[in-house]
Amino acid sequence: YAVPQSENVTIQIYNMVGQRINRLVKGVHSAGRYKTVWNGKDSRGNNVSTGIYFYSITMGNVSIIKKMILLK
Repeated sequence: YAVPQSENVTIQIYNMVGQRINRLVKGVHSAGRYKTVWNGKDSRGNNVSTGIYFYSITMGNVSIIKKMILLK
């Protein structure tokens, strides 16, 4: 993901019913390109099942939600 200017960035994973599974990123990032990888685990470190999940990227006032598939 690309951060155009210094912003507070949050990346979270949700299941199909909208429950937050994990928070991957939370904090202020300076301008630049970043990469993060979800390891398929919830916030307690347990493996989640194969299926459809959503990820949310929030930077300042902008929020983007996309769908993804976890295959094992």
